Amino acid sequence: NTATESGGAIYAVTSGTVSIESGANFETNSAKNGGAVYINDGCTLSMSGTVNFDGNTATENGGAICVNGTGMLTDKDATLTFTNNRAAAASTQLSTTKNDSAPSGSTGFGGAICFNNSSTSAVSELGTAAFDGNKAYFGGAVANIGTGTVNFSKTASFGASTLNTAYSGGALYISSGT
Repeated sequence: NTATESGGAIYAVTSGTVSIESGANFETNSAKNGGAVYINDGCTLSMSGTVNFDGNTATENGGAICVNGTGMLTDKDATLTFTNNRAAAASTQLSTTKNDSAPSGSTGFGGAICFNNSSTSAVSELGTAAFDGNKAYFGGAVANIGTGTVNFSKTASFGASTLNTAYSGGALYISSGT
C-alpha cells in the first residue's frame, strides 16, 4: 500500500480509536509520514496480541508508525516487532561513519516509530517490543521529537539480531519529550 501523504495502510485523524488485533502484519507500506500507520490529533492507536511491522518506509518521519499532534499509542498487552523499517529517503544508504552528514530540516525521525506530539498530555505506552534493523537519521528505532511522553512499560529490545542505525540515537532519539 502506498499513500502520497501520510499513513500507507491506515490514516486516522480528528478523534476515535484504531484497534489492531493479534496476527496483523504491516509489510512494505510507504508514505511521506507513517509508512504503515499515521495517527493524528485526538486519535489513539490501540494494539493487542502479536503485531508485526516489516519493511515499511516513510520518506520523512515514522518508518512504520507516526504519532502526531495529540495522538497516542497504547499497547500494554501487545507484543510488537519492528524489522527493517526506514524513515527518510536517503536512510537506505545511511552508514555509521563519522563523516556522514545529517539532513537539515525536520525529516528522518524514527525508523520504526516517530512521536511528534504537540501536547504534554499526550502519553503513549509501549509494552513488549522488539526493534531490529530499522534506520533513520534520528532515532534508528524510536524518535520522540514532540512534547509528549513515551513509556516503555515491559520489555523493549533494540538490535537483538540486527542493529538499528542512525546518525544520532541508534536506538532512541529524544529531543524535547520524555
